[in-house]
Order: sequence, then structure tokens, then C-alpha cells
Amino acid sequence: MKVKNLAILIQIVLWFASAIFAIIWIFNIPFRYQPEPITVMLGLISVAVSGLANKYSHALDIEQYSVANVLAKGYVNNFVEPVLTQLIKNSKSSGNKPLFYIFIPELLSELTPKSIDRLKAKLKAKGLSENTQKVKMNEGRGVRDVMTVSNSNNKNVYFDFPNTLFSLTDFVEFKMNSPKDSLNVDLKNKIGKEYIERFKKQLIESLQEKHLHPDYIRFTNFDLDIDF
Repeated sequence: MKVKNLAILIQIVLWFASAIFAIIWIFNIPFRYQPEPITVMLGLISVAVSGLANKYSHALDIEQYSVANVLAKGYVNNFVEPVLTQLIKNSKSSGNKPLFYIFIPELLSELTPKSIDRLKAKLKAKGLSENTQKVKMNEGRGVRDVMTVSNSNNKNVYFDFPNTLFSLTDFVEFKMNSPKDSLNVDLKNKIGKEYIERFKKQLIESLQEKHLHPDYIRFTNFDLDIDF
């Protein structure tokens, strides 16, 4: 039973008991013990149980999605932020603000190499072209390859498929309860979607803390809707 459901059950029992003793107290029904302190005590216990259960449940939620959180923070700190910072520095001479799109899949399977090739073909079908730009990083960080997407007016945005997210595929397999469950595609996709959602949520939180979203960084999905 989930912690929240258990907390609700305990609260119902405590509230029901509190109501009984309150009735005994209000209507002065003969009872072996004083109903007033019992009623107050049950109310205090109910509040305490509710607070502790909610706190513990929140901690479990954080732990459950800790892998997705760590991947998202690492992706921002080790790739997105340094590359975008360098692109901003490089664009000062031209005055054009760089715009960076991150692809967020609906399913983890959309990040397989073949799926990415199909998505690139879809970009081409939309009249867009993709290329790779080498970005020389400062402070001895070497060179990073960054994908660019351009339209017919030669306007371009930077684009990335977060391959680090695909590593969650193995983790989802691990989270499946049994070998039999591993064959359940619907369950696998459901769990994968939960981790993708958590990954995106953490991305947004991290990027907003750095004042990068949505001015410099935006998201797109399988529809590949891009504004230049």
C-alpha cells in the first residue's frame, strides 16, 4: 500500500474515533474515561500523522525519480550550459541571440539511432536542413559538436537529442518487477513516460535557475515544431 493511501486510511480511523469521543463529550454520555482529553489527543495525532506521511511520501517521490533528476542536472551542467554560454559569447559580434532546442521524446524508444535518423529525415521533409557545427570551448574544454537546424531563409537554431536520457531504458528494465513484466510493452512505456516527464521537469527547473529557459532554450517533441 502506498504511503499516501496508508496515511489517508489512518486519518479516516482517527477522525472517526475523534468524532465518536466528541459526541460522547458534547452530549455528556457516560463513559469510563474523560472524553475531552482523548478527543484532543486524537486530533493532535491525526495532524502529526498527516504531516509525517506527506513528508515521507515527498521524500519517496524524490528518491524514485533521483536518477532522472541527476541525468537532467548533469546534462545541463556538463553540456547545455557550457555550450550555450560559448555560443552567446560567439554571437556578441553578430548581435544574433542563439536559440537552442532540446528534443523531449514521448517514448524512450524515440532516442534510438534509427529513430533519430527518421526524425532528421522528418526535418528535411519540413524544408529544414541539419548540420554539425564545431564549437571551440574556452578554458581548455576542447571542441563540442553541436547540431544546427536551418530554414530556407538561412536562419538557424541549435538542436540536441539528449542521448543521456536514453540510458534510462536500462533503468526502466531494472524497475520492472519481474522478467514477465519486462515483456509488457505498455507498462514499460508507462514507466518510461514518468521518467521522461521527471527529466523534463528537472531540466526546466535547472535552466530557469540559470535564466536560460525560455529565452535561450526551448523544447520540442516528435512534431518538431521550431520557431526561428
